[in-house]
Amino acid sequence: MAEKFSSVLKLTELDDFITPSQECIKPVIIDKKNTSTQFTIESDGSYVETTSDGEKVQMEKATITLNDCLACSGCITSAESVLISAQSTVEFSNVLKSIAESKPDSIVVVSISPQSRASLANHFGIDSMQLHRKLVTFLKSIGVNHVFDTSFSREFALIESAEEFIARYKQTYDKPLPMLASACPGWICYAEKTHGDYVLPYISTTKSPQQIMGTLVKYYLSKKINTLPSNIYHVTIMPCYDKKLEASRSDFYNDVFKTKDVDCVLSTSEVLELLKEHGDVDLLKLEEATLDNSIFNNVIFNQQTGQPEKFLGVTGSTGGYFEYLFRRAAKELFGKEIEGEIEYKVGRNTDFKEASLEVDGKKVLSFAKAYGFRNIQNIVRKIKTTTASSSKKEPQYHFVEVMACPSGCINGGGQIKAASGSLREQKLLIEQSEQKYYQDLSIQSYEQLPSTLEIKDIYDQWMNGPFSLDAKTKLHTQYHMIEKSKNALSIKW
Repeated sequence: MAEKFSSVLKLTELDDFITPSQECIKPVIIDKKNTSTQFTIESDGSYVETTSDGEKVQMEKATITLNDCLACSGCITSAESVLISAQSTVEFSNVLKSIAESKPDSIVVVSISPQSRASLANHFGIDSMQLHRKLVTFLKSIGVNHVFDTSFSREFALIESAEEFIARYKQTYDKPLPMLASACPGWICYAEKTHGDYVLPYISTTKSPQQIMGTLVKYYLSKKINTLPSNIYHVTIMPCYDKKLEASRSDFYNDVFKTKDVDCVLSTSEVLELLKEHGDVDLLKLEEATLDNSIFNNVIFNQQTGQPEKFLGVTGSTGGYFEYLFRRAAKELFGKEIEGEIEYKVGRNTDFKEASLEVDGKKVLSFAKAYGFRNIQNIVRKIKTTTASSSKKEPQYHFVEVMACPSGCINGGGQIKAASGSLREQKLLIEQSEQKYYQDLSIQSYEQLPSTLEIKDIYDQWMNGPFSLDAKTKLHTQYHMIEKSKNALSIKW
């Protein structure tokens, strides 16, 4: 399963890919009642129990779910190799079958990320809108009731992040600067395990678009369609395997309704597996579905034909946090309009970029993008140095868009990879997917968000406005320092 891991780090080599070199710290089930047995490891790596009468029995491996992950550093981001079965195409299909047979009142919702849509559109060689509509046709044919686009929930994430940043900058929100983006679960997992004591206060409390969509689907949509949150089975299609671990966090489980905000996460590449599992469906031969214009609408429809024309979105294939926050902060904090393209200063590698705003010769805003583990380490070191200093000096950066994968989410570990496996082909594939990401996209400026009346109504009627107490309760979360496990597989970073 090495090809499924997220693009953060390979432990055996210091580059930007993950392949855990060790086994999970709970590799076998041991019967503690029988203390007269001996345990050995065979040459093939299997565990064998030798009983008191000399009988040898191969031991059963423990089944570990996503909720069992101890984040022990045996794996760096999400231990996908032992956790993947909990959220898979097989599990999704089994749930669909169970609902069809015995749960007629259940509602199945699938939310698709725009990065996944871009990767799939590039793979099938069709327009992004065509891909989306054909995928809707397929998903509804297997029992899905609603298909949404997470760029709808991303608008909430952008608005909340901007409100949070401005409050931090004005020191009206008890959190320090620089504010670090929180949408990447690989980065969050790494921070919680490795640098939790001094990094976590800097991480934005705003939920990722996936988890905001989970909140909207389970607690807003459920009321709108008059059902319980537990009657909705919510699946997301994401560019990143670490999103499976994010969905399994206890913070996103509702004890009252006994349900997770996101029940199952499928990666982009798993969509291809799903097509095969349901009769080897040829997506290109499917008709293009009529899209729903009544709920969670993030599409521009032609007023004459009623057909969908464009997706609503923002600049930035990794979510647009840098671009949106920079422009809005410049305007609201300093009355400066950023005209045209943002001028970036590229660092030692293309995955580190900076931009700043000067007012009267003084640098008042300094933003950065840090993609990939090496750049993340540099940011963490700078924060650690600042934290250790007794002086209250201005931070080098005010906001950093942090992403674990080189090139960001468009190159997520769950995206469709180049068949040849060569770096050159993969780079070309990323560029092509980036082009598909912007295809059929109507880019919204910071002044145009919320871009739809529906988003504005949800804010006004359900949360009493952005960054309100209700919004903080529903759209924000918290992070936790995780104690490192004291075992031979622990790795010092």
